Amino acid sequence: MKRTCKYVFIAISALIFPEATVFADSVNTTLTGAGPVDDGVDYVLPYQLNINGGVPFDADCYDYFDQVVPGQSWLANEFNLNQAADSGAFGGTPNSLTRYEEVAWLSSQATTTPQDQIDLQHVIWNVFDPGSFGTTTGMQAYLDNWEANGLGLGSSYYSNYVFLEATAGTPGDGSFPQAFVFTTPGNTETTSGTPEPGSMILSAIGLSLMAIAGIRHAKPLAISPPARA
Repeated sequence: MKRTCKYVFIAISALIFPEATVFADSVNTTLTGAGPVDDGVDYVLPYQLNINGGVPFDADCYDYFDQVVPGQSWLANEFNLNQAADSGAFGGTPNSLTRYEEVAWLSSQATTTPQDQIDLQHVIWNVFDPGSFGTTTGMQAYLDNWEANGLGLGSSYYSNYVFLEATAGTPGDGSFPQAFVFTTPGNTETTSGTPEPGSMILSAIGLSLMAIAGIRHAKPLAISPPARA
């Protein structure tokens, strides 16, 4: 950045970058794909989402209480980590922050076989619905890795994670679409699978243009198994 614009871009950064952002946009969300790997009952990660009519992208589900099917659309909030921990569907408890961190960290772990996908999905579903799946050797490996390498990283590590949760309903009440987590490289909002300007960023751009202008003026599917995420 040019030094003459230093304070303009400090202000912009406060709006754009996740840790400084007051951010919880509502977006139109559609599940566009699930599978082909399943655990005999449900499809497992990853799933494909479309947000605000953009390009489909991969996301992982962390809500075993509920269900969605391919083609289903709903209105969802895009939460950053702290917002999810404070006021998300599974937030508001003393251990919420750590649990959302665990979900995010696990979602970034690699899978190389269908069984890996099943094991990782079951570990993620167990975070907010403990005991839904008995711990297998494969699941324990992911848990051990979390304990050794993920636990305690701190909120700043998760600045690019988005937690997508329905704007209405309560988990398990039959009307709450499942919750998903995904990452974006550089900000916590997307409308097309890669970072795109959202309302906050567009506002920041507008402010920057106004500020720069001032500076220049002053100076020369429903199938079996169910497509549960």
